[in-house]
Amino acid sequence: MPNQTSYIEQLKILEKLVLMAIAVSDKSGGIKTTTLGIESTKIYTRLTLSAMTINAILPNNSINNSKLWDFPSVAVLARTFMETTHRYLYLCIPGESKEEQQFRQKLHYFHMNFEKYRLYSDSGTHLDWLPEFEEKLP
Repeated sequence: MPNQTSYIEQLKILEKLVLMAIAVSDKSGGIKTTTLGIESTKIYTRLTLSAMTINAILPNNSINNSKLWDFPSVAVLARTFMETTHRYLYLCIPGESKEEQQFRQKLHYFHMNFEKYRLYSDSGTHLDWLPEFEEKLP
């Protein structure tokens, strides 16, 4: 069983980090940037909201002070947080060449649109959109 004092100390650190992330997210709006910068800001905002949600369901948090552990929910949210972090790092690595950044962005959009195409074609919805996907994806 983990040390309760250690958990509370780590939770307090997490809560401070979440507040810092919220402050950065609040200040990132309205700044003129590139398309990739806009995408980065959207992903960062999603990460911030995920961190807020994880914090809100952890036991002894400052929001509701619940004592219950909801391990399945924490696990699902943590996995989603890690996948979103991977997406953020993939698209927003500083110091890479401009060509590599553009390639990563195009590959990301290709993958995202291909997934939409598969979802729409498999579900039978938005069939009127499929010809545009078929034309533009290749």
